[in-house]
Amino acid sequence: MPTSELGASQPDSADTVPVNVANRPNLSSSRSTVRPIGVYMISGLAANGQQLLAADTLRGYLIEVCPQTNNTTILNPHTVEDWIDSSGLAVWEDTVWFVKGQCVFRCDNQNFLPEVFVRLPYEANGVAVWQDKVYVTCQKAGQIHVFDRENSTIVTKISQPGIGKENITVDEE
Repeated sequence: MPTSELGASQPDSADTVPVNVANRPNLSSSRSTVRPIGVYMISGLAANGQQLLAADTLRGYLIEVCPQTNNTTILNPHTVEDWIDSSGLAVWEDTVWFVKGQCVFRCDNQNFLPEVFVRLPYEANGVAVWQDKVYVTCQKAGQIHVFDRENSTIVTKISQPGIGKENITVDEE
């Protein structure tokens, strides 16, 4: 076997083994990498039915991505300025939620015009929504703030499980 300049052995043509691609399992049907087209920096991802929603924090795009085709649609072409520097993303029923600076925003999934839901004393990092509760992570406070979805009142605070900026998701468990 020939060696490279660093001394590592390199296979020569006699050492190569043909690979039968037909015997490989088809992983593309169970897993694949989603590659949204035209997106620069994703800082939020949420499932919305069979589609994925993602926020491009640099360009301010809220996009919808079809995981099967990577087809990418900009949902907020008239409100991109409001979405620049956003992070975290959640969907509950007909409402899209995200954080930006100290604020948690919500908007309906038709016009994507954000309205302030609540303002925290420190920068918010992530948001998740489940039924009548809104969960907001805050690195500086070291807590997850839990709000009532209808009236924005604080319900409780939970210590964050780790250190650094927290992303969050919630399910029925």
